[in-house]
Amino acid sequence: MAIEFVPVLLGSDINAYSMARAFHEAYGVKTIVYGMFPASVCAGSRIIDYRVREHNDRVDKVLENVTEVAREFPDRKILVLGCGDNYLNAISANLPNYPENVIAPYVSLDMLETLIHKEKFYELCDRYGIDHPATVVYHKGMGHAFELPFDGPFVVKPAESDTYWKHPFPTQKKAYILQTREEVDTVIDQIYGAGYEDALILQDFIPGDDSFMRVVTNYSGADGKVRLMCVGHVLLEELPRGDHHRTRAGAVRKAAGLPGGHRLCGLFQLRHQVRPAGRQVQGL
Repeated sequence: MAIEFVPVLLGSDINAYSMARAFHEAYGVKTIVYGMFPASVCAGSRIIDYRVREHNDRVDKVLENVTEVAREFPDRKILVLGCGDNYLNAISANLPNYPENVIAPYVSLDMLETLIHKEKFYELCDRYGIDHPATVVYHKGMGHAFELPFDGPFVVKPAESDTYWKHPFPTQKKAYILQTREEVDTVIDQIYGAGYEDALILQDFIPGDDSFMRVVTNYSGADGKVRLMCVGHVLLEELPRGDHHRTRAGAVRKAAGLPGGHRLCGLFQLRHQVRPAGRQVQGL
């Protein structure tokens, strides 16, 4: 079977390797993967052409890398996929600029920013009657003189994750589960003290470990109609940044029970937390 496309993946973690392996199993094709660091699960693989580029998730670098492959293979379609949230904005921002033989199955930047920005996402949930935990949106400068209409534990997370990770600090986490209001105030001060400017999402914590999570993966065509959908029962959530090597093996052993210490097109995932009996999720 003649291969008429070249997969290009941006990002170099296990997600990128899994995607490349799936392409190879289905089509026998070698995938080009762009990563920022020489050490990667993708490096040295026979089914991957791994290319290291600094600042790989910048808008200008994404266009540069995709254009490089498009010129290498002018007679083939170049399929571009991002394997991390930090690549999505840059891919969508370049939609009007890619060479003609490039396919990037993503929505416009305006739509993408509406969907991945958590403040805007919860506004959409309100509009369409989708239940979610009780939520307060915190904006920089509100100080500590605000009320939370729910008791702890509390969840604190950035509304915009891309810029959040660009302002690191020692105790930085993807999301915080905090027991007291005093801890909430402290984390807010740490996040904004590091330079983050966007909103924070403060929510009622819905208890339960990773096994309470469900993931819906959907693929819709360019016409916005669903082509494929499946539901998964989460075994493990992704690990916090900076903690992968230390905790991954133990987390896998634990999960396996082993002893040890608008109109959308393309692919999207929806994660759903199962509500334990007696715990209320805000109805909209």
